[in-house]
Amino acid sequence: MAQIKFNSTIINGDNISISKNKVTVDGVDYSYEYDNLKIEITGDVTSLNVVACQSLSVTGNVKDIETTSGDVSVTGDIDGNITTVSGDIEKAGNITGRVETLSGDIECGDIGGSVSTMSGDINAKTVHGGVKM
Repeated sequence: MAQIKFNSTIINGDNISISKNKVTVDGVDYSYEYDNLKIEITGDVTSLNVVACQSLSVTGNVKDIETTSGDVSVTGDIDGNITTVSGDIEKAGNITGRVETLSGDIECGDIGGSVSTMSGDINAKTVHGGVKM
């Protein structure tokens, strides 16, 4: 179970979804003000879906990450896929699935699947699938 901190609120959970003005953790809704939303997660997370944030930082392992807007930093491995529309993917460990971003740089260890970015650089140790830029 992970500890999730968004702005000044701290809660625990495994499945996290963040939409405009609402955070849902393991099926429970929490309201928040969006101004410069910073999300910090400590521990392992099963799924992470974020519509928009200024930054998302995970210290732990994640199964899947999907964001629309915001930079993502992971100190740990991603045991699945990571997809972002606009934002950098930084400091990620190994990623077993695919990595996709339309606008952002990718920095990580090994990528088990394919990797693509329309506007950004790819800095990965090894890519086992295809690369699309």
